[in-house]
Order: sequence, then structure tokens, then C-alpha cells
Amino acid sequence: MEEAEQPCAIDEDFRREALAMGLDPDSLQPPPDPTRWPFILLPENVESLDFFTGLSSQWSRQFTPGGRLVFFGLDYAGVEAALRLHGVPRSRRAAVFSDVRTMERAALPVLNRDR
Repeated sequence: MEEAEQPCAIDEDFRREALAMGLDPDSLQPPPDPTRWPFILLPENVESLDFFTGLSSQWSRQFTPGGRLVFFGLDYAGVEAALRLHGVPRSRRAAVFSDVRTMERAALPVLNRDR
């Protein structure tokens, strides 16, 4: 019997991006059973999620005097430039940007939680 294939792999780019966001890439491994994902990604959200995951260099962050990394949010000028540079059609930019802001609001408490 063949081992179930994982739907995604943790490659070096993913590891680098996770580390840049202050996350432990080893704690972000996909679940061992790909049929039991904790979320469903609808096809209409793939474009926005793909774009969001490529924005790791656009997070505004700073270390506190105590050494804690704090995330403030995305640099919207950088996000706007990325929308153009990644070829997101002009007609889709407002919708993708709105989706990115929704994901940003959800990500900030997770990124800034005490570890």
C-alpha cells in the first residue's frame, strides 16, 4: 500500500518566508492525513491566497527593546506595487486587495501572540 501523497511540501522558499515572519517552519507542516485539512480553500480564493503568501517581505515589523518581534501590518504601497508586478488584472486588484486585508487582520493576532 502506497503512502498518501501530501498536498504540499515545505520547501526552502516556504521555510525562508516562515522564518522572516518569525514563525517556526517545522511547526507548519501539513497534517499527516490530507483528507482532514482544517480548512477548505474555494477555487475563487486561490488567486488571493497565492498572492497573500507571496507578500512576506511587505510586513512592517520591528523588534521591541525586549527582543520580541512585533508585526504592525502590511505595507500597502508595497502590496499595490506587487499587485501590478505580479500581473493581477486591473479589474481584479480591488477584490484581491480586499481579500489580502481580510487575511492580514486574521494573521496579525496570530503573528503577534506570545510564544
